[in-house]
Amino acid sequence: MSTQQPPPASGDSSYSVTPMNGIGVAALVLGIVGFLMSLLPLIGVVAWPMVVLGLIFGVVGIMRARRKIATNLGMAVAGTVLSALGLVVCIVYAASFSYYVATTPPPSGSMPGATQDDSETAVQVGFDQPYTFSGGETITISRPVEHPADNPYADAPTGERLVQTTVTVHNGTGRPFNAASVGLTAQHRGQVASQSYLNSDAIPDVEIPPGGNVSFHTVWEISSEPGELRISAKPTIFAHTTAYWVGQA
Repeated sequence: MSTQQPPPASGDSSYSVTPMNGIGVAALVLGIVGFLMSLLPLIGVVAWPMVVLGLIFGVVGIMRARRKIATNLGMAVAGTVLSALGLVVCIVYAASFSYYVATTPPPSGSMPGATQDDSETAVQVGFDQPYTFSGGETITISRPVEHPADNPYADAPTGERLVQTTVTVHNGTGRPFNAASVGLTAQHRGQVASQSYLNSDAIPDVEIPPGGNVSFHTVWEISSEPGELRISAKPTIFAHTTAYWVGQA
């Protein structure tokens, strides 16, 4: 007659639980690779997810080791430390790059006309006058003239009329400039003026070579009553100054 064997005592070496060391190993691997990648200029951006995951895995690995369900406390600690160092390097690189972009002035242009002062946020010029931004781009907006609609469907709404201006963009920078980045708005008699896209030329999506020019027509819907027309322009959304061409229309 067989007898049932009692379970071994807790101190018996033949009865053990497999340690859960995977998280700690992963933390160490991510910490090593992430820290080394963070030291590389430009491509070091790929280190961000590595060091963040390594930091999380390292903390979890340390907690498991303290709960006696993992035996690689050293690996978890090393992975946490390396991931934290890699994260610090990534933050320093990002902050340094942002500071460089914010404080480095773009090259100035040489075309005659008004020139932007870095302290300005807005400047007013007259129609037909060029304005040169600090980046080197020069914009000229012609005096508005009445614009007859080509067909009744493109005519101005009741109580309004159409005026046309010519926008000329000169690339005074040392690099190609895409005219499609130019931003335009208008106000007439203190009210927002809508651009008539059916009558206007589309802003050309074209690369202007250094020293080159491109011109296109814009048509605006304004009040039938005469008044001040203000058309604003910026070469890009990052320009520090907005130029306003002002006159009667």
